[in-house]
Amino acid sequence: MSTSALIAQIFRRQTPRLLALGLAAGIASGSALAVPPLPQRPLTGAEKLAAFKADAQARSRAAQAAGVLDVTPPQLNRFAVVGDVDAQGALPMLNVDLGISDDLAGVQSFALTLRGPSGQVVQRIGILASGQKSFDARIGAGAVGFTDGPAFSRFSEPGVWTVDSLWIYDPAYNGAGYDTAALSALGRASFMVNNSKGYDVTPPTLVSGRLAAPRISLSKPPEGTWDGTLPFISATLQARDEGNGAISGNQRAIMTLCMPDKYMRCVDWVELNGTADLPGQASGEIRVWGELRRDQTPGRYMVRSIWLSDAAGNGRFMLAKEFSEGTVNMRDYFPFPVMTIAP
Repeated sequence: MSTSALIAQIFRRQTPRLLALGLAAGIASGSALAVPPLPQRPLTGAEKLAAFKADAQARSRAAQAAGVLDVTPPQLNRFAVVGDVDAQGALPMLNVDLGISDDLAGVQSFALTLRGPSGQVVQRIGILASGQKSFDARIGAGAVGFTDGPAFSRFSEPGVWTVDSLWIYDPAYNGAGYDTAALSALGRASFMVNNSKGYDVTPPTLVSGRLAAPRISLSKPPEGTWDGTLPFISATLQARDEGNGAISGNQRAIMTLCMPDKYMRCVDWVELNGTADLPGQASGEIRVWGELRRDQTPGRYMVRSIWLSDAAGNGRFMLAKEFSEGTVNMRDYFPFPVMTIAP
């Protein structure tokens, strides 16, 4: 997946307008595509951080080429994790003390990554204080609504977590990064997540799937709708979530269908999305659907990929073996994983 596509996925989900200026220009600089970029799966924490850094670095170079005065990144003067995390609390989060300064452009954005015993990632990416010469305060990380991706919850894994990295930027996109060792030199960079009631770090598994219709016509609107209404595609997925002493339950699914060429490259595709009918269930149905585009290419479409996630943020990506790096035989799950889109 290209950097532009990674960045686009991040910013579709961001609440703060982090680094929003210049995003369109960055994406526009990529090669032209006949159809939208093929979605792979939701980004991992490492991919989100890599895209965040790549985007900032690209705009830093552009700013310097334009003659920006500030070419020095902000300075981290103070860092320390404060306390631990009670996963069974009303709003579990980690408190972090930060002291950052920048004597010219000022302090702007940050990306904080926390890593659990089994590799789970909790992140907070956002704006601290645009243009202010210093930022010295306590922030919360991992709270619901203040994190990018999974938040701390009653399903979080207990044990020792670490602050994996901290990146800080100024408005000129000069950035400085600190790993666990560098942060530990300034203050405490590890903490405990306490959870005595079971946790969930196991992603859901697919039991079976079924496409609603083997054939759909682009020129035939759904029954009961007006002329020109584009057809819908839907499927039902049966999924199971097991957990590790606690079960967060199935939450979301993303499925892609691809019309491949003879080299099994996607000429066109359809994305279907859906959420579980009942949250918190160990097993159940997730109905996914999508609407065809007006310029959709008629042809034979195969189930290419499926992404399943639970309420604890654990995800499983399945890619059909017919495609590069794929290992899954979709016929083990679907009676017929192919559909035809007719003109």
